[in-house]
Amino acid sequence: MQRLKYRVKACSPLIISKISGDMNMISTEQHIPGTAVLGLLAGRFLQMEKGRINPKLAHEDNDFFNLFLNGGLKVCNAYIISQDEYGEYGYYPTPFSIEKDKYGIDTYDRLWRRGNIGESTEYVGDFCRFDDDTVWTKTTQTNINFHHARDAETGAPKMSGQKGVIFNYESINSNQIFEGELIGKERDLKRLTQICGMQWPAFVGRSRNAQYGAVEFSIINEAPEIVHNRIEFANEDEKKEEGSATIISMTLTSNMILYNEFGYAVVDVVELKKELNKHLGKVNIQNAFVKKTEVENFVGIWQLKKPSETSFAAGSTFLLNIEQPDIARLEELTQNGIGERTHEGFGRCLFGIQNPPIDIKKQPTISLRNEADDEVVRKRSKPKYPIPEIAKNSITEIVKEIITEKIELKAINDQDNFDNLPSRALISRLNTISNIVENEKQLAEQVQNFRQIALDQLDGCACRDYTLREFLTKHKPVNWDDFFRAPQNAKIKSLCEEIGFNPKNDNVFKLDITKRYFSAFFSMMRKQTIAESEGSHDK
Repeated sequence: MQRLKYRVKACSPLIISKISGDMNMISTEQHIPGTAVLGLLAGRFLQMEKGRINPKLAHEDNDFFNLFLNGGLKVCNAYIISQDEYGEYGYYPTPFSIEKDKYGIDTYDRLWRRGNIGESTEYVGDFCRFDDDTVWTKTTQTNINFHHARDAETGAPKMSGQKGVIFNYESINSNQIFEGELIGKERDLKRLTQICGMQWPAFVGRSRNAQYGAVEFSIINEAPEIVHNRIEFANEDEKKEEGSATIISMTLTSNMILYNEFGYAVVDVVELKKELNKHLGKVNIQNAFVKKTEVENFVGIWQLKKPSETSFAAGSTFLLNIEQPDIARLEELTQNGIGERTHEGFGRCLFGIQNPPIDIKKQPTISLRNEADDEVVRKRSKPKYPIPEIAKNSITEIVKEIITEKIELKAINDQDNFDNLPSRALISRLNTISNIVENEKQLAEQVQNFRQIALDQLDGCACRDYTLREFLTKHKPVNWDDFFRAPQNAKIKSLCEEIGFNPKNDNVFKLDITKRYFSAFFSMMRKQTIAESEGSHDK
């Protein structure tokens, strides 16, 4: 499967209506649903092919049927993005497990909780993105407008007794940008762009004949790209003894419609477990934070709404214990979605975006930041004059420390992937050698000159992709291109560019980073062997 990223820019206020309990209020969604984008694309397709396709018989056209009716094109919801001088950032519905203290400043991800942390917490809400141990939140800006109800025959304001009947429209403010994905086979995506083009004006939502609904739709990829979501497992120490069972979070990034055996839509963790077992093998759901919602949408060609259905709400999150973990199966599920109507954007999920704390037995806090507040601070504090040299030097040292901390954390995570660790003596020897060599090539040469008994230990110690011997002789511990390509490091990259510091060209810093990486790698590996040895003695 491949994907195209698309954007919807609000050129006027938008009303994406949703179910509301107030009869006099038309409420709006805070995002652009995949159902709305699917209709937009279908309309554009028929418009561009109007000489070839009769709209009333569009289902008979192979391309139209495959893309829009048979699920060949999966249209994901579009969520708010933010842009600043450092880059662009996408947001998802905030997981329901993330809560903050009502009367304090602490924020927790209760998915990993141990015991009760108190009842005085509340849901963070809105949309968020994860940046290491920081959760950034952002709100879609909306407004409420008052309107007079009008008589359909006369066009005059409708009256109730001596008073005019009014109602309220909640709308998404203009000049906001939303981003989503189109997923499908490469040939289908290319066919779509060939017919529809890459950018065009369109309308979404209701009241398009008034001042609402105008958008600019654009596809931002020049060509389809392979869908790949990096998934990392988070094993708890006490779970490692259960063989290959693995702990990982699953977070819904859109509403999920799940049918039970009788064909009814349900919000039931037991039914979800059955569905996951079909795709992932034996799965246990250890923890869950779930909310229920109703979904319905208007189908233009029918001039009717689809019947509303009960669904798991976007933001529902689960802690899974997978007996036989398979990265390929998890990635396939993120591409295809879970449950019904996945081609309309329902059932989207991500695995492993909610990471456990370093000490999972504690209940540490996480950092919570608001994008709007941060933007105000940046606008107030950024100077207009060039950065003085003394400031550049100070900032460079700070950046080096930040990069070093991230690289050391990467080393700790990398070593945790290896099983069947070598002896403590060999690990200590590797640590000593890594601190005296001048580069990775010298380390590889030293390792290759080990006796066969040591090489056998290195070959026996392996992670999913390579042995420890291959890791030390062929694998680069720090790939700078990958480091700066990671979204969480975008600001570091921009800061480096602003102060004129390029870590790839600083040989002294690169050598220090390599040594610090291996020092953290082997120190943690040695601690791991000690802990395993003490655990075996306890038994």
